[in-house]
Amino acid sequence: MKEKKSKKKIIIIYQYFGSKNTKWSTRWYDFAIALSKKYNVTIITSNFVRSDLPNVRVFKRIHIDRINIEIYPFGDGNNYSFFRRIVNSIFFSFIITFRLLFSNYEKYIFSVGPITASFASLFISRNKTIVEFRDLWPDGAFEMNKLPLLFKPFLFHY
Repeated sequence: MKEKKSKKKIIIIYQYFGSKNTKWSTRWYDFAIALSKKYNVTIITSNFVRSDLPNVRVFKRIHIDRINIEIYPFGDGNNYSFFRRIVNSIFFSFIITFRLLFSNYEKYIFSVGPITASFASLFISRNKTIVEFRDLWPDGAFEMNKLPLLFKPFLFHY
């Protein structure tokens, strides 16, 4: 009798994940579906205002279209105050870091808008980690007037 070989595991950390029915980009959903044909895929995400995933007050696991999804209650979106967005990003970062320290995946993929979402990547082998920085940081923050120009000399070293 042939033993069925288990699929290798990949985890994707993306704070704004949504399924094919989301009001937001489906890029990571499509990517996860493609990966799920050969790998066991887990997504770690949070409550995002435009996501079609359930809004949670405590941690929740769901399964959609061959994808395991873990939703944490540290949402982001323009409907939250600036202070709450910062606090949620920090909580998301620490909870995810703790979660990943006790896990074993073949690849850890971080797609970060809030840079704090990639904090856990500092504690994982570089051979197992892929980090995608989506936003132009800190240029974008200055151009959108999110950071005062007086901070620019401290963030750029020419």
